[in-house]
Amino acid sequence: MGQEQRDGSGRRCPICGRGFLRPRWVDERFSYEHNGLIYEVETKNVPLKDCDHCFETFIGPAAARIRHDSLGRALGLLPPSEITTIRTSAGWSIEEFARIIGADPERVSRWERGRLWQDLATDKLIRLLGVDPHILARLSGNGIPTINADPNLAEEAGSVSESHGQ
Repeated sequence: MGQEQRDGSGRRCPICGRGFLRPRWVDERFSYEHNGLIYEVETKNVPLKDCDHCFETFIGPAAARIRHDSLGRALGLLPPSEITTIRTSAGWSIEEFARIIGADPERVSRWERGRLWQDLATDKLIRLLGVDPHILARLSGNGIPTINADPNLAEEAGSVSESHGQ
């Protein structure tokens, strides 16, 4: 029968070797501090395994993923799938996207795989790119529409700067 108990409940405990691991699912609530702010994080249906002999609790990759995703939601960050969607919708490879936003390609890959969270400033930049993939070209001076292109805008800009200069 190997690692399986007769009733199929699970593997032997790697700690004590005597008990079997029994699955259970929990909802969790915990506080997380980030940049001096406290965030309340809630998880649902986190899979755990408990040894029925030594009572040791084990988490696996599925539990880590649920906790990671819940933390990202609490922080208000784009989830990995949305970063990938924004990048691929613009037709960029990971390398191109990384160059455009000034990040390392491996870091972008880790964001998209959910292995690492992007910082808040990068998250906002990615959101802007999702709305307008050409926004950086406009901001960097490559094709920025000049205010003189529209005389009405130039007049408005002049009256605004004059009124603020007084």
